[in-house]
Amino acid sequence: MNLVEVREGEANLLVPDPASYTKDGKFDPSWAPVFYNPRMRLNRDLSVIMVKLNRVRRALDAFTASGVRAIRYSLEGKAEEVNFNDIDPIALELARKNAELNGVKGRFLNLDARAAMFNARYDWIDIDPFGTPAPFLLDGTAAIIRKGILAVTATDLTALEGAAPRACLRKYGSVNDGLSSSKEIGVRVLLGSLVRAAAVAERYIEPMLSFYADHYIRVFVRVLEGASKADQSLRSMGFVYECPNCLYMSTSKIAVSNCPKCGGRTKLAGPLWLDRIEDQTLLENVQQEVLSGPEYSKKALEIVSKLRMEINFPYWRLDKLASMLKVPMPSRTKLFQCLREIGRHVTETHFDYRGFKTDANYDEIVNCVKVQS
Repeated sequence: MNLVEVREGEANLLVPDPASYTKDGKFDPSWAPVFYNPRMRLNRDLSVIMVKLNRVRRALDAFTASGVRAIRYSLEGKAEEVNFNDIDPIALELARKNAELNGVKGRFLNLDARAAMFNARYDWIDIDPFGTPAPFLLDGTAAIIRKGILAVTATDLTALEGAAPRACLRKYGSVNDGLSSSKEIGVRVLLGSLVRAAAVAERYIEPMLSFYADHYIRVFVRVLEGASKADQSLRSMGFVYECPNCLYMSTSKIAVSNCPKCGGRTKLAGPLWLDRIEDQTLLENVQQEVLSGPEYSKKALEIVSKLRMEINFPYWRLDKLASMLKVPMPSRTKLFQCLREIGRHVTETHFDYRGFKTDANYDEIVNCVKVQS
């Protein structure tokens, strides 16, 4: 395996040389013998901050590959103990070399990820597989210690966003017809799947930080115990429905098949998580860490800053509303001004540059789009 040395955060890493694994002048990290994707740095930057803020004692990187995540958890996150696991012995050997290169000590496990989760009592388990995390959610929520944190990445967005509805139902147990706010729907479907997985063992989750970026979803949840709290968590599940004709959108505890505005057949997504997807107090601390760390990406600050402002309701798509109304799309500035003049709260959303979030009702939104177009 041909290797090159790169630097990420405070870590020096040996990774497969992209030049040796290109095809027709293109390179995909999955073509290399060991996976390392520099585009996931934002994911790792925010994860490092979460490890640091939560004073993690024993962390498991269940899909370690090059070892970059666990190494940074030790160097920058100050985790007391890091555990590297990969079912591929070649990847595990490279992780070991990288750990030695950075003076990081830890345990190296060559196990199936689900077996590794039960190998010790972890207060942080990182589930970042190639593809869907669905097969690992039940074991992850059961294996983590009480008040421990699960950090989960999902890249199977065709399922989570509703482009592959049968896959979404099969993997995550949710109907998903592909709504305009598909990126946020994906986050809420994943959180809903975690809620149900935890409830099997009379546990429940508290979302800490959830975001969508660069074609993946990342969620951090704290796992706690208690049958009554698990029941309460399940009551925070429900549906988002949207009318494809008039774009009316709302949430409900039960599936709504017909639009209350025009009577059209609705598109559905659910059951999914309807409550908050972040802890606002924690977000403030994360934002301060991003600002104090010159090595963190600008994208991290943008995401966290917008999340701090977003209300707990799926976003609207300005371009789709204008198209439905057959009017020119107004500027976001004018739309926001119109909504604020009638006393409504409105913000951008990190999920989609074409989207916005507001506590205004459907008629108020439609009127402002028309007036400002």
